[in-house]
Amino acid sequence: MGNRKYNSTVLHEAVSSGNEELVKLILHAKAKVNAKNKEGRSALHIAARLGHSGVVQLLLNANADVNAQTKDGRTPLHVSLWRGHTQIAKALVKAGASVNRRDEDGWTPLHWAAKQNNKDALVLLLQEGAAVNSSDKNGHTAFHEAVFKGQFSLAKELVREGADVNLVAKEGPAFDILLKKGLLTSQSVSQLLDWGYDPRKNKLCTAKARFHKMIADKLQTVDTLTSLCRIEIRQILSRRKNCKCFSQRVVELPLPNILIDYIAMKSELES
Repeated sequence: MGNRKYNSTVLHEAVSSGNEELVKLILHAKAKVNAKNKEGRSALHIAARLGHSGVVQLLLNANADVNAQTKDGRTPLHVSLWRGHTQIAKALVKAGASVNRRDEDGWTPLHWAAKQNNKDALVLLLQEGAAVNSSDKNGHTAFHEAVFKGQFSLAKELVREGADVNLVAKEGPAFDILLKKGLLTSQSVSQLLDWGYDPRKNKLCTAKARFHKMIADKLQTVDTLTSLCRIEIRQILSRRKNCKCFSQRVVELPLPNILIDYIAMKSELES
């Protein structure tokens, strides 16, 4: 018997315990591997959430639906990244988990990797074709999640893979939101500007005095034709729908290495 309160099955209960031998026994007895409880969680959701990697593999071997969604739209990959279980996330992706599935809030696995400052998972997802500029219901991308938590090393990886630093969320541009949250620093302003952030699109009258010179210098600088071309090329490449990650698309452009490095923002991202 399972838990009647949550409409869970015997398999759900066994998976929760992490007892691999018991799970094997129940699966051998032809249990319904994709049965869901009251919240829409399958056994794989529970194993991924609790970090039971051995159980996860048993369920995958039994043909568990790797893209099953809960009532709030989360897949096992979502919940594994929410809880920081990177190895389980890798196993799920290897088994065919969608790296771009959105939950009811519009969050993709990449949002969770960014929020949890999980660089290994983030790189994995990007290599597997995660849409770097996918936004949630509030217009937040993984880049927004990273910079709002002050995780600029992670944000740098996202920019490397084509993150658009000028995308505007419902609350406004990243610069304005950081300012409102009291998270804006000279370093973050400098990095945003280096990565192509355009302050011309914002209302800057409320910016703190220590940022005025940095912004004023940027505003007085006329964008060169090459920089405008780079912005356009990066935007086009980031919108392409294929399995290749952004950096790979850049490398494969039929251009000299010096231009490849420029489009890839190599000097800006290595600083």
